[in-house]
Amino acid sequence: MKLETVLFLLAVTCGTFLEMESLKCYGGGGPGSETVFTGSALGYGPSDFPASHLVAGNDHTCFLSRLRSETSFDKLNREEQKNYDKIFCWGSNYFGQLGIASTQLSSSPLAVSFPSEAGNDVRITSIAAGGGHTCALLENGSAYCWGRNNDGQLGDGTQENKDKPTLVQAPEGVSFVSIVAGGYHTCGATTKGDIYCWGSNISGQLGIADILGSKIPTRVKRRSNIQIRSINAGEVHTCVFLRNGNVICWGGNNHGQLGLGHHLLKADPSKDFTPVTMPPNISLQSIFTRFQFNCGLTLEGAAYCWGRHGYRHHDKNSNSPIYSSQPGLVPAQTPFKSISIGKGFVCGLSAQGYLYCWGLNRFGIPGGLPGTLPVLSPDSSDSVVPIVFDAIASGSDHACGATQDESIYCWGNNKDGQLGDNSNKNYSIPVQVPLNR
Repeated sequence: MKLETVLFLLAVTCGTFLEMESLKCYGGGGPGSETVFTGSALGYGPSDFPASHLVAGNDHTCFLSRLRSETSFDKLNREEQKNYDKIFCWGSNYFGQLGIASTQLSSSPLAVSFPSEAGNDVRITSIAAGGGHTCALLENGSAYCWGRNNDGQLGDGTQENKDKPTLVQAPEGVSFVSIVAGGYHTCGATTKGDIYCWGSNISGQLGIADILGSKIPTRVKRRSNIQIRSINAGEVHTCVFLRNGNVICWGGNNHGQLGLGHHLLKADPSKDFTPVTMPPNISLQSIFTRFQFNCGLTLEGAAYCWGRHGYRHHDKNSNSPIYSSQPGLVPAQTPFKSISIGKGFVCGLSAQGYLYCWGLNRFGIPGGLPGTLPVLSPDSSDSVVPIVFDAIASGSDHACGATQDESIYCWGNNKDGQLGDNSNKNYSIPVQVPLNR
């Protein structure tokens, strides 16, 4: 079967976005996966897989496994409560980003152990993965981070790497409802609608005045009439999605990732609230941010992207970067319900759960130059049946997907074991990750 035929057969009308009571998730995990903080309730059925439960750092992957039960948490027995929430991580662990109390990498999933101060019954709402650090948001509004901390991105008041979860030192009275991890910084949204960021601020990505950054959460100033719907973190920039449909970004802009039509950085969002320059009559319903790139989806599932996309690997200008300082339409033949951004490649998940990728074609993650049709991924030949995914997450050179039954598949670069199949072999097709729950 030819690829064009597959694309045509998979063209569908756009489905509804994933909704979980008053909390909505659209993203594909990892730094920038979008969490809409319209409330604190969290509950989902077998077909509702939160994207913030599968995340990928640059070279590691984490998955939040939740016990499926018709019984409420309070009615579970002690052992069931203990295993209610578990985070499994695998891959690179140079900075301790796996949270396993060592810096030994692991090519198979290992459970993250929380300190006793977190309590005996740790109930986790979501997880986030940055360049070399990982964070978890607990149901009580506290956050724990671990891994790389050279810029204070763990928010514990130090710059020492941590190989197990450490409590984020939030100001008194601050309770988080979402958390996102960038390359070297972290941000959280609170129950009061405020945003706090910490870590590196070399490009103004924290939205605060101190270029030296912050080792503890610091509030981002905003106008009182601005209502924020979600927050997203890239490598050196941060974006928020407003309730009026506008997108505001600040921080590094050397590749046009702020979407303003120029390449000047913006360090103080309280003074300059210029939104991303969208094409006329185009309104976004969700946004996704990673590395130096962003994508937004319309209600119909059309994708508009801006920032640095990759390199011109198919022509003589092999070292010339591809970037756009204004959103451009991705010429896909199928609508998307979520986007996951890797380093030089992008994957879109269709309303029917099929994955399409475009950009750099490395380590078995197919793609092409912008302006060409996204390619069905994995292999679309007659001998391989595409997997139906509920969520996706992308790292630097690998991608992972979760199915409805919480099976995890990964493919791409496996140098550090980030595919989780207990090997270091690269794969161009998905391999299942063995989870020992």
